[in-house]
Amino acid sequence: MIHVPSDLHGKHLLITGGTGLYGLTALKWFSELPVASLRLMSRNADRQESLRAQFPNAAVKFVSGDIQNPEDCRAAVDGVDWVIHAAAEKSVPVCEANPAEAVRVNALAADVLMEQAQLAGVERMISVSSDKAVQPSGSMGITKALMEKLVRARAAQSSSTKFSAIRFGNMLDSPGSVVPLFVRLISEGKGLNVTDPEMTRFLSTPDEVLALTLEALSRTELGGEIFAANTGGATILDLANGIADLMKAKPAITIVGARPGERKHETMLAAEERAIADDLGPIFRLLPNAAPASNSPDPLTSANCHRLEGEELRSKLASLDSLMRVTA
Repeated sequence: MIHVPSDLHGKHLLITGGTGLYGLTALKWFSELPVASLRLMSRNADRQESLRAQFPNAAVKFVSGDIQNPEDCRAAVDGVDWVIHAAAEKSVPVCEANPAEAVRVNALAADVLMEQAQLAGVERMISVSSDKAVQPSGSMGITKALMEKLVRARAAQSSSTKFSAIRFGNMLDSPGSVVPLFVRLISEGKGLNVTDPEMTRFLSTPDEVLALTLEALSRTELGGEIFAANTGGATILDLANGIADLMKAKPAITIVGARPGERKHETMLAAEERAIADDLGPIFRLLPNAAPASNSPDPLTSANCHRLEGEELRSKLASLDSLMRVTA
């Protein structure tokens, strides 16, 4: 069971990108969410039908629409209290190859949705950002950093709707992510390609992602807050070995080097951010217009955060649907 903040009770909740990780997890925990209604918005009609069939008893409204279209956004937010904006282009290689599209989807579309949420009188809206938004080096991170700037600009202009954002690292088991890929390759008896054995990433399970986003929404009071998940990290090699251990396999591992736009380590909080961040346990909070700190600690990176290893890492991986299906 995930932790659900008490003030979610009776709210009308919309999730964009609703046929992805957030929507699937919300449907999985639907009976535990004390919401008045749940809407899942996406462009993927086939996936919507699949989720309807998978969760026939969930009283959920699926909304077809494009977040780049103001009219679609206006219809989606009508009558909604809280919004989780998770729709995005998350693939680093795709963003690198199509930077203009990454700007449209990850930044400008978020602003379209925020404008419609404000006009509709939505109470709170949180947009899902990324550790790659901190001192970004690639198109995906740059567009997420721009989205955070737009969130704070909207928050400064709005006296009613409270806008915020939350950063996550790798969302384990999300569509197209490395865990389902590794599981499939091991199941087929194939080897694994690892970019760099010392490369590290922050890791969050789907349950953690939904629970911490709802927690951040609950703590969005001023508007303009940037939250950051504090869920630990691991090396890519340890991640691959942890999956193999759970599947009782010993695949060949080939080191192939980083892809364009990838960094060896990710940063969740820059040094100047970490100096002023409120440590709320599972999340950090950066308040808008916080005074600069006189001290300058080390940034919080996937290399110096709490390291997930051994049994702790395997336990986190074992909770994932893709691994439960092959290890049951």
